[in-house]
Amino acid sequence: MYNAKYKKNSGFVLIYTVLIASLCALSALACFNMQVMKRDANIKSSRLLQKEDYVQRDREYLLTALDSYIDINFHDSGSEDIRGFFTNLYGFQIVYGNSTLVYYDTKDSFYLCYDVEGKFYREELIGHVVASEGIEFFVSEFSYRKGALLE
Repeated sequence: MYNAKYKKNSGFVLIYTVLIASLCALSALACFNMQVMKRDANIKSSRLLQKEDYVQRDREYLLTALDSYIDINFHDSGSEDIRGFFTNLYGFQIVYGNSTLVYYDTKDSFYLCYDVEGKFYREELIGHVVASEGIEFFVSEFSYRKGALLE
C-alpha cells in the first residue's frame, strides 16, 4: 500500500474567498453611494429651480408698472420731461405686496424698498436713461440697511 501523507491547505481557499467577497461588497456599496449622491444632487437642483425669488418678482412687477405708467403719460419724451413730471407729481408711489417704488428728485432716481414677508430686505436706487427704444432702467446703488441711500 501507498502510505504517503498529504497536507491539506484548505484554509487558504477560505481566505481568498473572503477577500474577493469583501472586494465585491465594497464595489457594490461604492456604486450605491454614488447613486444616492446623484439622487441628492437632482433633488437639490429641482428645489433650487422651483424656489421663487421674491425680490426679482417684486422688481419686475414694479418696474413694469412704472414703464407702463411712463408709456401712457409720455409718448416721445426726454429725460428732462420725465424728471419735471415726477418732480411736480406729489405722492407718486407704486406698491406691490410690501415693496414700494417712489421717485426722489434730489437723486433723480427711483427708490425701491423691498420687504419680504413683512421684513425689510434691501433698498435700491434705480436710474433711468432715455434711449431710442425707450427708457432703460439700471441699478445705481443698493443697500441692505434701511434708509442708507436716502441720507
